[in-house]
Amino acid sequence: MTVHLSLLCLLSLAPLSVIAEKITHDYCIVGAGPAGLQLGFFLNRDGHDYVIFEKSDVAGSFFAKYPRHRQLISINKRFTGRYNKEFNLRHDWNSLMSDDDDLLFGKYSEEYFPDADDYLKYLADYQRKLGINVKFNTEVSNISQSQQKGCKFEMQDQHENNYCCKRVLVIANGISDPIVSHGVGHDLIEGYESMSVNPKEFDGQSVLIFGRGNSALETAKSLYGHAAYLNLASRSRLRFSWDTHYVGDIRGINNEVLDSYHLKSLDGILEGMSIEEVDIVRRTDGKLDLIPNKKSHISLEDMDHNPVRHGYDRILRCIGFQWDKSLFNANTTPALSKTSSGKYPLMGTDYQSLQFPGMYFAGALAHSLDWRKSAGGFIHGFRYT
Repeated sequence: MTVHLSLLCLLSLAPLSVIAEKITHDYCIVGAGPAGLQLGFFLNRDGHDYVIFEKSDVAGSFFAKYPRHRQLISINKRFTGRYNKEFNLRHDWNSLMSDDDDLLFGKYSEEYFPDADDYLKYLADYQRKLGINVKFNTEVSNISQSQQKGCKFEMQDQHENNYCCKRVLVIANGISDPIVSHGVGHDLIEGYESMSVNPKEFDGQSVLIFGRGNSALETAKSLYGHAAYLNLASRSRLRFSWDTHYVGDIRGINNEVLDSYHLKSLDGILEGMSIEEVDIVRRTDGKLDLIPNKKSHISLEDMDHNPVRHGYDRILRCIGFQWDKSLFNANTTPALSKTSSGKYPLMGTDYQSLQFPGMYFAGALAHSLDWRKSAGGFIHGFRYT
């Protein structure tokens, strides 16, 4: 009887947050990138019970690796000729909102197109100085709707800790999973996520880059003074931001290789060739050949009248990123929005999941609502939404 009473006394003294072996919070945010930190600032300022789960040991871990050549395409507009803070912030593509004027990104870099390492320093200071509650080195998984009263969502981390989210779950893990191609010989292709970023390693080589976005053009910009010649291949025509007025399309800072292409200096653009439509084989001389497969609308005869007939020393894959849904339980996996080409999660106009009430999306994921229409894929776009 004494043992039972002692146990009851211990339970009565235990905080509610660890009863039933679950750590509970009112608000749970997955991802300590710019969006997660921005939400954390407001929740922290207003005294809410919240936690931000971050699988890495740094805030904004995406920027620790990407872009690979380190130059951001988000404009660091430090001077506008105005003194209105709100006006200036509207033209500042990188800063997060706070009550501290020292936490404006213009204090961290003078470059119009800044270095990603400077942005990492900025995010680290933003989190530390504002005391935002980030649980680093915590990778949550198996996110599911809860059947337990008073708990909307449950999840676990790699240390077998169990969590209960009582009110709102915010997914802010970004579009950060590199898209990988699958096909015969595609193991011979070097991915954007792992290829060398030392341009000297490409001196005198022939290089084919699959991709038509900023990661492909950024890579070409790094190499075109070193490679013997560059070809860029994509399934459709290149889209330029100055034509489309969409900030996610190819930006002027990355289009230098197009200059040598238009001046007929060996570099070339091959439109209408998808990476999934070709197999890769290595020739006896070491060059890599492209062979049309069953998915292809290009014949071998077409290849004979194409620059690819010479083969390549290196083939690079820079075909973009996708959303990593692996952190969800199979019964609580959000559907993808058809209006955003299946790249972003399906959500309502309030950024809440249409399938799972209480689950919201923030940051780059919220671009689902204004994909190819506005700037929601960039920090200055989703900062307000």
